[in-house]
Amino acid sequence: MYICKFCGKECKNRNSLAQHERFCKLNPNRVESSFVKFNKERDHVWNKGLTKETDERVNKGANTLKNGYSSGKIQHPNKGKHETEEQKQKISASRKKYLEENPDKVPYLLNHSSKISFPEQYFIEVFKNENIPFNYHKQIGIYQLDFYNDELKLYIEIDGEQHFQQKAIERDLNRDKYLESLGWKGMRIRWSTFKTLNNDEKNEMINRIKLFYNSKK
Repeated sequence: MYICKFCGKECKNRNSLAQHERFCKLNPNRVESSFVKFNKERDHVWNKGLTKETDERVNKGANTLKNGYSSGKIQHPNKGKHETEEQKQKISASRKKYLEENPDKVPYLLNHSSKISFPEQYFIEVFKNENIPFNYHKQIGIYQLDFYNDELKLYIEIDGEQHFQQKAIERDLNRDKYLESLGWKGMRIRWSTFKTLNNDEKNEMINRIKLFYNSKK
């Protein structure tokens, strides 16, 4: 398999790998494409901020492209690029192996801010004030735990709303099964629900966390 050494993207062959790595955003010596150079040299880009609804030129160009695709005069860039289920599984297994061997290339780490979110900071303070021994952030394979206790192999996840979309639910189930196979036990807290609780209800949730911790002491 041909995998980018900078970001872990799977490429079809040696040539596409070399081409991708030249322009890869994570390559410290990346080469700028002629398109990027062209736009940097221009005083402005005429269609910046314009949409089909606000500019007739943009609308006309979009319709021309749409009609070209539907009539077959223009080939869609993704046409003929659909992988078989076997190919998808092969790519998935290869990418998972690569990320396990290179945890610093995990997409979550590459595409998310390193700043601590407000919910995470909130629970950092809770654990400190309540003397609950959970530490912040731990990498296990391709997964990152929000809070963890190494000694007891316990973890707590503070879930945003994106975790409750169907695909995310399936990913989290697979994630939890993997961690369980390594002896870890987890607890999930839905932030949007927690923040609406009154003080007594929040204290009750904190007591549940203490019980969760004490259950494996």
